Amino acid sequence: MKYVPEVKGENKETLEDHARSLDLNNFKETIINTKLWKVIPS
Repeated sequence: MKYVPEVKGENKETLEDHARSLDLNNFKETIINTKLWKVIPS
């Protein structure tokens, strides 16, 4: 995925922390975005 999904509501801070932890683990940006899309409920 090229774009980070837009997150609203009470889970925003949690998902931003998750994205930061993935970034700190040296994952590429596309991998991080894909993982975030899988976590966010539809």
